[in-house]
Amino acid sequence: MNTDFIEKTNKIYEHLLDEESKRLYVNRLKYNLTGDVQYLNDIVCSGSYLRNVLPWLNDNKNLPVYIYGAGIWGDKLYHAIKDLASVEGFVDSYKAGEYYCGKKIYSIDELTNSVNNVLFIVSIKKGYAEVKNLLLKRGVDASKIIALGEIYDNEVNEYFETFIWHDDNEVFVDAGVYDGGTTLDFVKWSHNKYKKIYMFEPSIDYYNRFYKNVEHLDNCEWIKKGLWSKPDTLRFFDRPDSDIATEQNLSGLKGIDYSDEKWVDIPVTSLDSYLPDERVTFIKMDIEGSELEAIKGAKRIITEQKPKLAICLYHKLEDIWTIPELLLEYNPEYYFYVRHYSMDMLDTVLYAVNNQMA
Repeated sequence: MNTDFIEKTNKIYEHLLDEESKRLYVNRLKYNLTGDVQYLNDIVCSGSYLRNVLPWLNDNKNLPVYIYGAGIWGDKLYHAIKDLASVEGFVDSYKAGEYYCGKKIYSIDELTNSVNNVLFIVSIKKGYAEVKNLLLKRGVDASKIIALGEIYDNEVNEYFETFIWHDDNEVFVDAGVYDGGTTLDFVKWSHNKYKKIYMFEPSIDYYNRFYKNVEHLDNCEWIKKGLWSKPDTLRFFDRPDSDIATEQNLSGLKGIDYSDEKWVDIPVTSLDSYLPDERVTFIKMDIEGSELEAIKGAKRIITEQKPKLAICLYHKLEDIWTIPELLLEYNPEYYFYVRHYSMDMLDTVLYAVNNQMA
């Protein structure tokens, strides 16, 4: 590891504003450089989902744990906590008697006699309230139940953390719209007081998902283009049930069918060229590895206007240092927070705020 790289990452570290950000940044950097899953586990355990779960587990460390829901979220949860708690099995009435992650799956009836001496973590994101009520009716004490979906709904504020301030004239750029959820979260966060929303999303398929969710909003404009360093037309790969990605960003990925009919030419633009006269106050980017190029295309806005930023850091291994390095080049007054919002390697977000607001 050369001296120049160490100096760059140290400079980024010095601009991190709290201990959680420093811990996440270091572990993310180590994971990206080494691939060691222990660093990934440390990231997940410091993330928004498990931040409050782990102290609860520690307070009840003598009790066995059952994960309600033998699905993908149950799998991720199990691998995150298996070395930190005594996970005895899963609860899933549809799969009772089977094994998942090497652990037996039980029906709730099988555990009726021991519900007062175990912990339940409800891993499902939807329908968790019904499951929680079922457990309460079976005699489980409320203090012995945690639902990840409830944490997600009430405690996870992806892109709109409490350290992000707002005013009544926000101009918000939502780059990578998906179903419009982030735009709706922005409106709620701003108390419906904003000047303009610009939604950059090149996928027509996603338009059909988000239009009905945002059509009622005032001063909200959908731009049918991706963001890049300059206006251009790029070749994108359209993956079913996933985000589209540029040819450059897919290089090196294995196991993907690159059939010609799955490639589409999509217009892209830069923020500097599309918004020459707009004063932007907040930019969010989740654009499948195009974040660095899109930041290059917003150099003037970032340098002169210094907007708040929420930029995804997980699409490319080098994003963890190249993105904050470029941001500090454009605006040395930026300081950073880092947060993690999943139980795997996805959804690490870098927040940039101005020094006077930090």
